[in-house]
Amino acid sequence: MGISLYYSASRAHPITAVENAVIEEIVLRHNAAFPFDYEDIDFEPDTPPSLFSGSTKLPLDTPETTTEALAHWLRAFSELRRALPEADWELAMDDLDIPWNDIDGYTLPGLFDES
Repeated sequence: MGISLYYSASRAHPITAVENAVIEEIVLRHNAAFPFDYEDIDFEPDTPPSLFSGSTKLPLDTPETTTEALAHWLRAFSELRRALPEADWELAMDDLDIPWNDIDGYTLPGLFDES
């Protein structure tokens, strides 16, 4: 049993060299900062209309670990989406589509609430 994030970005034209550099920097930075010895985001540009897609499993050691990992990757995908704002994005946690809004990015109710 596991929980995975599934992601894809698409548009009619390919990623530019500048966009590629920005995306690589975001992915490398978030992968390096990921606090668990678990799956990272993999970035390999595709042929349009697909720009890139993939999945990453979340650690299930404890509920706190899973929540922290999910929050980390949602921040990463929010930054990636903002780097390619005109692309069509899909982000889901298994069967659950993760909602996007322009202010908060990708989030789930209660995930980033402060106690």
